[in-house]
Amino acid sequence: MENLVNVENKITSLRNQMHKLIHKNSFITTSEVVNVSQKLDEALNQYYKITHKIN
Repeated sequence: MENLVNVENKITSLRNQMHKLIHKNSFITTSEVVNVSQKLDEALNQYYKITHKIN
C-alpha cells in the first residue's frame, strides 16, 4: 500500500489533469476526462483506506 504523501500527490496531480482536460475539451464526458476521473476515484478510495486504517 502506498504511503499517505504519495497518495495525496497522486490526488493533486489527477485533479490538475482533470481540470486541464475539462477546460480543453469543454465536455466532461470525453473518454480522457472519464479515465482520469476513475483514477482519481481510486486514489481517493486509497486515501480513505489509509486514513481510516482499512485494508
